[in-house]
Amino acid sequence: RTISSKQQKELKETTYDVNDLLNEYFDFVTEKIDVQRGLTLVVDPGNGSACDMLPLYEKLGHTVHGINTTFDGTFPGRGPNPNEKTTGQASEKVRQAHADFAVAFDADADRGNVLDNTGPFVPPEKIAVIIAKNSEKIGNVVASVDCSILLERELNGTGIHVIRGKVGDVFMAQAVK
Repeated sequence: RTISSKQQKELKETTYDVNDLLNEYFDFVTEKIDVQRGLTLVVDPGNGSACDMLPLYEKLGHTVHGINTTFDGTFPGRGPNPNEKTTGQASEKVRQAHADFAVAFDADADRGNVLDNTGPFVPPEKIAVIIAKNSEKIGNVVASVDCSILLERELNGTGIHVIRGKVGDVFMAQAVK
């Protein structure tokens, strides 16, 4: 929809308090999610976009241990991309805190990689299989071509169909639609 020049001017003059927006978002999410029990989590935003998200997990009833939680575009904690080589600090913290698991986000927080309760990095395909097998309303799983064949192997015979798409969020969004 198009907006008038008057509406454009009003939008430009509007200011928002980031904390108010985050709290509004947190309220929205907590209304949609029914957490069965509180967990102990390690959250590693990697000095990126997810740094302000730890209160959401607390609001959901979890105990949260944060690392690399200060915004810094030079990503001094572990670099912008969490992987098996860069998540050593989260791995140590999950064991030290006796946490249920850890999640380490990439710089723009569109990916989160999981480490289990003993510290090892869990491949994303395994997480997708766990979620798919434990979801009541799932018929298809969309995965990029760079994901392993584990998805098909584990989901074959469950009624869940794996749809492959090109690598990239734009292509994944198209495949989901």
